[in-house]
Amino acid sequence: MLLEKTTELLKKSKIALIVFIVVVPGLLVVYFIAFFSKGLPFEGEFLHKRSEGPQIEYSGGSMWGDISVRIIGEKNEDKTADVIYDLPGGIFSKFSVTYKNQFYWKAGITEIRSENGEVLFRGRHIFMHPYLFNEDGTMFRQYPDGRPAVEITVAAGGISKTSPFHDGYEIQLQDVANTAALHSEKIRGNPILLFLGLYTIFIVLLDFTFPLMFFTLKTVFLTDDAEPSDIYIFFQRLGWTILPVAAVVLMLAALVT
Repeated sequence: MLLEKTTELLKKSKIALIVFIVVVPGLLVVYFIAFFSKGLPFEGEFLHKRSEGPQIEYSGGSMWGDISVRIIGEKNEDKTADVIYDLPGGIFSKFSVTYKNQFYWKAGITEIRSENGEVLFRGRHIFMHPYLFNEDGTMFRQYPDGRPAVEITVAAGGISKTSPFHDGYEIQLQDVANTAALHSEKIRGNPILLFLGLYTIFIVLLDFTFPLMFFTLKTVFLTDDAEPSDIYIFFQRLGWTILPVAAVVLMLAALVT
């Protein structure tokens, strides 16, 4: 099986052993750098954090074109900042936000203005809350009559979503608030899938190193001198092949979900 053949190869070939020792740690370093890189989820894409300081920039590509989101202001110092969206289709939007606490931006924002100074929102912005609230405590509604439906087209192979960056596209003010207050900034990876992948690898390595451990734990109180059956051994070795592959799939999925 996979683990057995890999172990035999490493024992027989010094070159393979050296390559394994060099390549595997290197791949893990690259993986975890990518996993813990910070960025901004936006319209189904992950925008990488490119800079920090007077200008925080998140940027990345999509099938529709390049996307850039910038926060212009000295983090945790300025009372106001500009949030600028440069999107595919020539869409450019600029907002000015006012922070509740200029020395701690994550406390939220109290006001959003358009590029020409029009007040678009004024009220309460609560950390991790899905809605904004007006000054009188009522829920803020950007679209009182409901947000326009997402356009879809039916292709030969099924339903495909058209570009969200069409004429009339509007940035959600909730997204502007969360971006400005740094609430939306996240690491790229999915911790749950990473944990499942690493846990799977741990269990497989434990079972491979001590083949009778789980069998003994299962039968120790049932019978004495029990021996694993051929079927048990077959499925155990099958697991040594399938589970490492599943673990790698989980770890790769942790980067893209």
